[in-house]
Amino acid sequence: MASSTQRQKGDSCGPQERRIVLLGRDWLEKSLTGNTILGRQLFDIRRDVEMCVRRQGVHDDGRRVTVVNTPGRWIHYSVQDPALVDRNLADCMAMCPPGPHAFLMVIHISSHKGREWTVEGPLELLNDTYLGGR
Repeated sequence: MASSTQRQKGDSCGPQERRIVLLGRDWLEKSLTGNTILGRQLFDIRRDVEMCVRRQGVHDDGRRVTVVNTPGRWIHYSVQDPALVDRNLADCMAMCPPGPHAFLMVIHISSHKGREWTVEGPLELLNDTYLGGR
């Protein structure tokens, strides 16, 4: 059995690197979450954007972290323009090769916006567009 040091050296996706994609409706909440994960303010919280944004940081212990923030209204696009969702997700995946370790759903605790803003709606969308309905 290999030691954890040996695994870290041979495993580029080991504990020394994490890639996270933030999902949810509100750009501000996702940006604040991303800034918390990164340990400093790297996401601009003053304005919403219509494309994926990647920020990277290194924690004090040397761990590299990549956080990709998705557009604030990306779920709403699924109704208006499903192809735009596909492009946004493809862009997000390209920003954290070979792919994210985690999708982090950021949901305001008192959200009453409907199913598309709950956990189930975005998971269905991810399943249909990114995971191929598996």
